[in-house]
Amino acid sequence: MSSEQVGNEQGAETADAAVVDELINSGARVGELIELLTADTMDAAIRDQVEELLQSFDVLHREAMVRIAGLLAKQHLLEQVTEDPVLNFIFDLYELTPEQLKHAQKQQEAVSSGGLIKLGDIRHFPAAPAQPPSQPDDPQSPPAE
Repeated sequence: MSSEQVGNEQGAETADAAVVDELINSGARVGELIELLTADTMDAAIRDQVEELLQSFDVLHREAMVRIAGLLAKQHLLEQVTEDPVLNFIFDLYELTPEQLKHAQKQQEAVSSGGLIKLGDIRHFPAAPAQPPSQPDDPQSPPAE
């Protein structure tokens, strides 16, 4: 390898590191803004709209990323693609690196064969709102025994 090629590779690695740093800083700022906009002191309607926006944004992008990762995996390119630090950072955000996909597949296989999942492996999502208890004078509810 010539000294020019080594210099070019080092320059590319430095540029990649700078982009990853920028992505990390942007992610941190997004987190700060989410905290500010969803704080208890904010208007409840605004807080709910921000949370809905974030969930919708995630659904839109996650589905696309899952499909991209699937196509790359079928072509045996996912491992090669995730060698790029910027792409690896993005795939990691969506838990789509080859290692994460293998781990998820093992969990799925364990569950389908009757195994258990460790509590720490379960991702936490907001619980669905509980249904209000039926009222005793509700004509559709069965009489109390």
